[in-house]
Amino acid sequence: MSDEIPVESITHRDELVECLLFMGFDRHLCEQAVDIFNDDVNSASDWLLRQTTLGQMPKRFKENRTASFNYTFYNSRVRLEPDDYVVQDYDPAYNIILIESRYGHHEGTPDPKWVSLSDPSLWWLEEKHDSKPTVDPVTGMKHFLGTIRLPVYDAFHNAPGTFNDSPSYQRQQGSWFTNELLKRNNQGQPFGNLPSMYNRARVIASRDPFLAFRWQSLLYYCDKHNETLRLTPNAPEPPGVSTRRIRQAKCKLWTKMQMILEVCGVDSDDRQSISTAERGKAAIMGLIRPYNLDTTTVHQILQLYQDYRNTRTHLRKEKKEWQDSCASVFTVTDAAYVGQGTEGSYFQAKLWMNDLIFKEAKGMYPESNNWIHLRNVMSVALNNAIEVIPDDIFKSVRGHHWYSHYAQITLPQWGKVTLDWSHRKTFDDMENIDWEQPHIMPHQQHAMEWIYAKERAVANGNLDAIYDSWTKHTLDSGFVYYHHIMGNIINQEQYNALTKQPTGGILAQSVGAGKTSEILMLISHMKKCHNAQEGKTLIAVPTTMLGTWEHEIQKWTPELIVNVYYGNRRSIPLEDESDIILTSYRTICSELAASSGPLKHDDLKKHQYRRIILDEGHHIRDMTSKTFKAINDIPGNGNQTRWVVTATPIVKGVGDLCAYLTFLRVFPWVCGGLVHPSYMRRSVNSIMWTLTSYAESYPFIAYNLKNMIGSVMFYQSKKSIKTISGPEHFSRALTDTTVTIVPEPVHLKMLKTLREMVDKRVKSSQRMTYAQRLRLMKWLREAAMHPTLVPLAAYGNPLQRRTSNGTAIVTSTIEGVNLDAVEDKFAETVKNTLTNIDEERCPICLDSIDTPTVTACGHIFCSECINNAFNHQPSHKRCPCCRTTLTGKVLREIKLQGNVDDTGDMCVVEHPHAGASEISKELKESWDESYEMLSPKITQLTKWFEENPTEKALVFTSMTSNIVNTIMDCLKIHDVDHVAITGNMTKNQRTNAIRHFQNNESCRAFILTTRSASFGLTLTAASTVIFFEPCMNRSLRNQCIGRMDRLSQKSKKLSVITFAVENSIEEKLADIVKVKNWSFKDVGL
Repeated sequence: MSDEIPVESITHRDELVECLLFMGFDRHLCEQAVDIFNDDVNSASDWLLRQTTLGQMPKRFKENRTASFNYTFYNSRVRLEPDDYVVQDYDPAYNIILIESRYGHHEGTPDPKWVSLSDPSLWWLEEKHDSKPTVDPVTGMKHFLGTIRLPVYDAFHNAPGTFNDSPSYQRQQGSWFTNELLKRNNQGQPFGNLPSMYNRARVIASRDPFLAFRWQSLLYYCDKHNETLRLTPNAPEPPGVSTRRIRQAKCKLWTKMQMILEVCGVDSDDRQSISTAERGKAAIMGLIRPYNLDTTTVHQILQLYQDYRNTRTHLRKEKKEWQDSCASVFTVTDAAYVGQGTEGSYFQAKLWMNDLIFKEAKGMYPESNNWIHLRNVMSVALNNAIEVIPDDIFKSVRGHHWYSHYAQITLPQWGKVTLDWSHRKTFDDMENIDWEQPHIMPHQQHAMEWIYAKERAVANGNLDAIYDSWTKHTLDSGFVYYHHIMGNIINQEQYNALTKQPTGGILAQSVGAGKTSEILMLISHMKKCHNAQEGKTLIAVPTTMLGTWEHEIQKWTPELIVNVYYGNRRSIPLEDESDIILTSYRTICSELAASSGPLKHDDLKKHQYRRIILDEGHHIRDMTSKTFKAINDIPGNGNQTRWVVTATPIVKGVGDLCAYLTFLRVFPWVCGGLVHPSYMRRSVNSIMWTLTSYAESYPFIAYNLKNMIGSVMFYQSKKSIKTISGPEHFSRALTDTTVTIVPEPVHLKMLKTLREMVDKRVKSSQRMTYAQRLRLMKWLREAAMHPTLVPLAAYGNPLQRRTSNGTAIVTSTIEGVNLDAVEDKFAETVKNTLTNIDEERCPICLDSIDTPTVTACGHIFCSECINNAFNHQPSHKRCPCCRTTLTGKVLREIKLQGNVDDTGDMCVVEHPHAGASEISKELKESWDESYEMLSPKITQLTKWFEENPTEKALVFTSMTSNIVNTIMDCLKIHDVDHVAITGNMTKNQRTNAIRHFQNNESCRAFILTTRSASFGLTLTAASTVIFFEPCMNRSLRNQCIGRMDRLSQKSKKLSVITFAVENSIEEKLADIVKVKNWSFKDVGL
């Protein structure tokens, strides 16, 4: 090969490849060499020789291989054209590796195979040497928990009147179960076949379900074959035997056998002589002498061949080896069955726990059966008696039954249950604490003492008081573990990590109860009593409440130094001595959100906070929002307290609590450190659903969950505040009325037409999404305000003729084509073009236009061409010429010859959201005329101010800023002095507007939006709240009313008025939201 090869005559690529192939190189490598070196055959042959010898092995392994380094190549990524693989095993005796497709074992992926480490066609993408999981028997220190004693008779005998009274079923009780006790099964446990015989149905049918459930948990946790509760080896469980699995195993075994023979020098013909027939074994034995194979290699090849011939047996052996390596979490020894067959019989044994339960966290997360069965076993281990549970846990839920298979309580009902569990209705035991405030009320003192107990424990480092739901247990061996009231167990290391998390609670008093003053007085008291431990308090509030908080701080605690961290000049110097950092949610989101880039202001993250307070904390209830993620990422430690202050902790359902519990780091919703943000919401919600589901069926779970919720949330309603602090508080007469407004005849006609069309859309749609129904709801509400707020296309019949991609199409003549979206001059040009269509070319196919079709932007295409173009645009339809968005628009198919069915009484209108529809010209004229019509609600509002010349009112609306401006213009025309808060106002403008309304008798109206001004404001100068349209959320409605119904309200008569247009959807909504949150079913959608 070192001789020069004449290349003058070798000019063609195929000839070069054939020349290199003649030298004995691989074709794939030969083609690569020709592409690299062109006609230089000498260089190509040298390169091929190096590639064949060394391949694409990792350079460090080729040149600097050391005996001390553990080369595993596990999880390395390689490419064997045309697929990518992951290295799963390495045999150093033969330098061969097992590669499997990086995309798993799905259909269409290549089968796994063994290849040489120096295979020249193997390209290394990423070299790794991770530890390969091994199927080693699970070991671990077993801790002796104690001697258990479980009654037997009532757990294994059916209760009278069980759901299955057939003779064969009734025989399956008593001795049919108990005869299995003390029988040693294949795991060495004295339970026989009981783990597979005793199921949930037997538990429910037993005489004592409490006891039976404990038995079931003990049997499951002592069974190492239980798939969810066992301790498993490091290696993953082998999948079940299937045709695909057998094929892949055969491929592994055959390729490894072939590679070993190749490394040992066996030529290709002799390797292929080994077949699947019986003579294959003889053929292997015949290779010993010619190739001088050693005994170890021969035994290995024979074993591979035997496994290849009996692949199914080989896979079952692998599966059994893995299962035998598992271990149960608990084991029992020295078992005895005392009083066999009698009602007083019991099972006695020593109970041992495997230490690996803490490593695999099976006792930490209550997301599956692990948690509830663990709770039962630990109750048995601690010899806890069967709990006596009060009957009034779910007294607010009708028809509730314990041990039911199905969910009985809805999420909104669960929200009410949790509020009831945390409701402080009375206050008798008062601590002798000097709050230095003469006007403090009993209900406020009650809340402050609850908060102060937690604050004092943190300041004094009293972990027993902070984590009183944990009980410490020290075993005879000296091992320490902690047992939670919900049943979870953790070791000392996990407990230490848990205590480094912040703590706190949810203060959920009624609107206007004085929560702001309570928080401020508490901060002041903590500073005086625990000055050495005190640091900065970060208070996050809605932007509209910054001025209110400044005023409250000056009023209640003027000695506290406050830094209002808001605006372009905000800063927190390192030497700042402020007691309170007052900022807004928007500011925190802008500085601490993960997506924030380089910032001008980032002082928030430079400081540690002793306390974090979220006023109107329900702003973070959406765990997917940037606000929650930014707030939740504020660093904290065991010396920090966190408080969520809100009057409406539950807005939709119990799921709202998940965000608060995550922020407060409450166990078991948050176990030690936080999980990854992408999994956090799913994990916390999963724990909440699991806890509530089990609480519905098992009273002891419900009882402990009630205690957990009650310890972290303090709730007081207006009724309980009256009971605690006296009837003079919140005892004002409040009337809640609905004013029905009769619209103009034209308006009424439009309302009826829209309702008919909406009902038609709902009926014709087989699978209408939530967003689509919400849009219809929005149209019905906006039409009650004014007909022109709804697109004209919503009043018409949706066009039935549509293309294959869903675009509406209408047939028209050249004269009748309607192009409202373009200028008249251009529309006339389009019509002229259509008249001479034979001379035009389609912009897509560049051929003569067949069946001309005009888009809303005025471009002409073939009907087939534009439809094909739209088929390739699944989401947003755009014009191929000008890229104008045509979603919701109609295509106009031009009829050049023949008649077009056009009576002239109908016209086609289109809208991006309403789509294309057909309406009568009479209705279009009515819609156009209504532009000049004033909304009947505006007229009613001005009429109310004329009839009540001395009253001051808060006017709430959730409509757009145009409606707010219209209300303000109308009040100005009628000489009604007013102010307003909108989203684009500065902090000083908002503060001045509030001060003007509160202090100026001539200012009679305050225009507010429910989104930006329904929380936290004190507007007690008003005695009336007017909802310009029915509020869509009951909690939000109560918040709006709470702006005037507060402790500082002087008026004895308050009024709530809701405007509702007659024969509109508002009539139903106005009545529904007074008692519950609305649903689509309530309004016929």
